[in-house]
Amino acid sequence: MRRLIVTLIPLALFACDRQPAGPAAAVPLVSMDVTAVHVTGVQPLPAPLVPVAINTSPGHQIDPHIDGDIASYSNQASGSEIRYYDFRTGADNAIPTAGSNDQLSDISAGRVVFNRVHSDGSEAVALFDASSGAAPVEVNPASGTFRSAAAIGGNTIAYVDNLLAGDPDGAGEIVAWDLVAGSATRLTDDGLIDQDPAVSPDGNVIVWQRCPITSLSNCDVVQAVKTTSGWTVSDVTATAAPAGFPDPSGSIVCMTADTVAGCGVFWRLVVGGATQQLELAGNQVHPSIAGDVITFEGDGSNGTDLFLYHLADGVLYQ
Repeated sequence: MRRLIVTLIPLALFACDRQPAGPAAAVPLVSMDVTAVHVTGVQPLPAPLVPVAINTSPGHQIDPHIDGDIASYSNQASGSEIRYYDFRTGADNAIPTAGSNDQLSDISAGRVVFNRVHSDGSEAVALFDASSGAAPVEVNPASGTFRSAAAIGGNTIAYVDNLLAGDPDGAGEIVAWDLVAGSATRLTDDGLIDQDPAVSPDGNVIVWQRCPITSLSNCDVVQAVKTTSGWTVSDVTATAAPAGFPDPSGSIVCMTADTVAGCGVFWRLVVGGATQQLELAGNQVHPSIAGDVITFEGDGSNGTDLFLYHLADGVLYQ
């Protein structure tokens, strides 16, 4: 999920940012345990999609996220606010800003987290429950914070904190917040650029992108898995070519990584094992996973299109 931190520190520089699309290839720029998944053709979706106009007002409506029947998004007009749309009722409502600029949300089970920028320049993570409609509350409240990139799944919120001790460069460290216990766990303490967290729907897996301070062309994907004894952090990728845009389903982590031809969509089990890659021509970026379905942006006949890959039967839809 793309958030404010990317406006402060750019995401990894991928091959598709540096070169035109090439022929299909399943070989990364560096050695990695990868199994190529060949796709013989692209199918149309079984039923036509009917677009729903959520908000057509002046300004910019960006960064949509959906869970169940509710979608959240940023609405940028005279300021910035978070709105949420109920597909059951057609109602589109604003989350009260309390004089702040709110942006870049995520949603899980009707609970919306977002970045709240105060008038004094401090930045916090706020939580809103659409079922109650009560005013948003600050997550792990403190004064003078600089936090961003909030993501939620189940009872877990992950965010980037740029003012933690031991991070003198303010590169950002990943923090997990337990909504039930009301406690924070610092997952990183490495002085590297840790950014772009995403949380699985059950709240038990957090993934993010980690980059060296000196180079954005050697980023990796990292995961934290919740156990009865706490969080266990491990690498998903550890290569000399960049990987990023991670998203977890709970049992699978999908991501974008460099290939000889450009960018490709990869996935791997949370418990480990071989990484798999869709063997497609052109570039594929920004994957997202739900259950056994991966969606992503890819090169199509008329520019960039949206694709859906069903892991269970290996069918690719456009």
